[in-house]
Amino acid sequence: MRYDFKKNTDTGREELLQGRTRSDRRRCRHRLDNPLPFKPDVLHVLYNATADLGFALAAQWGLPYNVLDLWVERRNFTNNKTDGQGSPLPTDLVSTCHDYGINDTISFEEKEANRERIMRGFPFSADEMRHIVEYCRGDVRMTRMLLERMVGQIENIDQALHRGRCMKAITCMEWNGVPVNVPKLEQLKRHAKPVRRHVVGAFEDEYKTGIHRWDRNGDPHFTNRGYTAWVRGMGFNEDTWPIDGGRASADEKLVLKPMALLYADSLPVIEQYRQLRKFLTLAKSDFKFPVGPDGRNRCSLNPFKARSSRSQPATSESIPNATKALRSLLAPHEGHVLLHRDWSNAEYGIAAALAGDKKRWDHYLHRDAYLVKAADYGFCDYSATKETHRELRNRFKPVVLAGQYGQTPEGLAKALGVSVPQAKRYQEREAKLYPRYQEWLAINAENRAFDGFVETECGWKLWMPKRPTAHDIRTALNLPMQGNCAEILRLTCCLATERGIDLGSSVHDALFYTAPEDSWEDVDASMKQCMDEASQTILGDDYVLKSDRDVVLYDASGYRYDPDCKLHYGHYQHEDGQKMWNKIEAALGQVERQSSEEATKQFDRQSPRFPNSKLIGREHHAPTGGQFCSIV
Repeated sequence: MRYDFKKNTDTGREELLQGRTRSDRRRCRHRLDNPLPFKPDVLHVLYNATADLGFALAAQWGLPYNVLDLWVERRNFTNNKTDGQGSPLPTDLVSTCHDYGINDTISFEEKEANRERIMRGFPFSADEMRHIVEYCRGDVRMTRMLLERMVGQIENIDQALHRGRCMKAITCMEWNGVPVNVPKLEQLKRHAKPVRRHVVGAFEDEYKTGIHRWDRNGDPHFTNRGYTAWVRGMGFNEDTWPIDGGRASADEKLVLKPMALLYADSLPVIEQYRQLRKFLTLAKSDFKFPVGPDGRNRCSLNPFKARSSRSQPATSESIPNATKALRSLLAPHEGHVLLHRDWSNAEYGIAAALAGDKKRWDHYLHRDAYLVKAADYGFCDYSATKETHRELRNRFKPVVLAGQYGQTPEGLAKALGVSVPQAKRYQEREAKLYPRYQEWLAINAENRAFDGFVETECGWKLWMPKRPTAHDIRTALNLPMQGNCAEILRLTCCLATERGIDLGSSVHDALFYTAPEDSWEDVDASMKQCMDEASQTILGDDYVLKSDRDVVLYDASGYRYDPDCKLHYGHYQHEDGQKMWNKIEAALGQVERQSSEEATKQFDRQSPRFPNSKLIGREHHAPTGGQFCSIV
């Protein structure tokens, strides 16, 4: 069964079924009959399925039983492969058809023009409708021909159908979304520019970095000179911080993030600056997070986008994946509870489980992974905890993470501030402590060299180039952990949506979901069971990953936190984002007061001239909860 949907449910639809066209030009104000069989003995073949499946949900049809998504399979066939110029192989439908020798396609320009016109919505002229229907028919024809070429390339159809099952779960999550404090978000949108000024000012008042300068309008601007002076002022130089041509690097992934981890206690300003940068990026776009009339944030989760197969939603659209401070915008609506579950040190546990290393698994279950590494190197004993050795734990976070993908002795020496020979001795000592783990790494390396790829337990492949770089090797070393963590998360999403849980978003190794306030504990227990079952399915019956939980209860009076019961009231708050959020809220309060004072002055100036004038305020309608989606 091959078909194509191109319209939102509030504007109309075109549907193509096995080459036949069925068009409904009416606005969809009533339930549409489903002309498609969704039975277990029917396979639905799609290309990037979430749009088509989302239409099925909007039409209240439910979801098909079996889905084969050729876009996901194309991603799997080409993951990390490049063309002759070193660019990633394209995965759009037209380019993929051309690569498989199917040249009877529409042009890129025509496809984009039709998509753009469809997204503008009603009304459509008769001529436009004919073009759109023909365009959809062309997509179905291309998908049919592509299936005939690709199906023989699929090595394991069960794994491919599982990936299709995952796309159904992702579609449900995109449909559900996460609840948001809409009034607070509207405040941020309304005052984006002045809030930006105040937050930068508060940051500079506290830390005196000198990174920013202000123009004549009072707007802050980043300066390379100020930034480099700040880096040097913290005691860094060319040997300890990348400085090229007199300019210090501000690269987020390669510099700021690892430095923030390494100096979390001694130089917390680095982490605060990272969060400020991310906040300012979102402020420039006026916080245009898409929020529906029911007060929920929804966007494309971009599944299978990363090389590890993780989802990569746009941080400019997804509040849960935005900077940690702005996650405080997530808030349950009245009558509901927002929950957040996160696997603890998941990648460390996954490596121990896949290697069958009982010693490392015991450390994972009963100790802190970061402090275990410190104890392995002799920096503390194995009884150390997060509470007793917080600074040492933060120091070893980047060491543990880098150690999973082949950290060199030189890199370890730089991270710990020791000599290279000493770093080598640390690594040799660790290898002797965990011989089973070392054997597993050696087997992986041999398989990678022989097969030319690394794959997860569910068949997601990372293809290796003929001449792999050091970065390629590191990515391949990390795939068994990060890729299988993504597999566990996706399987959890399948189980949760199939069992009726209102699952709204994922964030790396964590999930946000909503439950009625009178049954949230039962829902949370069901989610925990889904997570445990997914761990055992991917890793084996003996391996259940640990997880932590945050509970957010509705409270219209404001935020508070009960540390004894670990309950948030009012809104969610990430521990690492709390300080920046406090600055944002203070800036909002200041701007609101200034706006109110200015409005009062304006009214006073007008009152003598218009004695009978009245202030007419717009009614505020609180967001109402919509029906969430699950696969039942």
